[in-house]
Amino acid sequence: MPGDSIFINAPYDKEFEPLFIAYLVGVQGFRLIPKAALEIGGSGNRIDRIVALIKDSAYSLHDLSRVELSVAHPRLPRFNMPFELGMAYFCSRSGESHQCFIFDGDHRQFEKSLSDLKGVDIYAHGS
Repeated sequence: MPGDSIFINAPYDKEFEPLFIAYLVGVQGFRLIPKAALEIGGSGNRIDRIVALIKDSAYSLHDLSRVELSVAHPRLPRFNMPFELGMAYFCSRSGESHQCFIFDGDHRQFEKSLSDLKGVDIYAHGS
């Protein structure tokens, strides 16, 4: 049931694991069922399956604190997390019953990297 689930858009690496676990525990405290791209397997169009997870969830949580330049050349950021936020934000504004919650390490980074969302409340967790 969409009202019972939340899509979690966050890094899945070892360094981020403590914060990811905190998100899981926190959303379960609200009796929400966490959904994540991690559960998507198989072949086919992955982005369509991510959109389905977002649309099937009443809420989404987006942590953008790790949108940073890669160490390896060419030094580029991964845009998966901001892209998934964009899809969820569109759902929240296009008649879907969906609400986005945006997290970042601090407000300054978010305001600089996604200035189009100025005026949208985000939650800074201090990494």
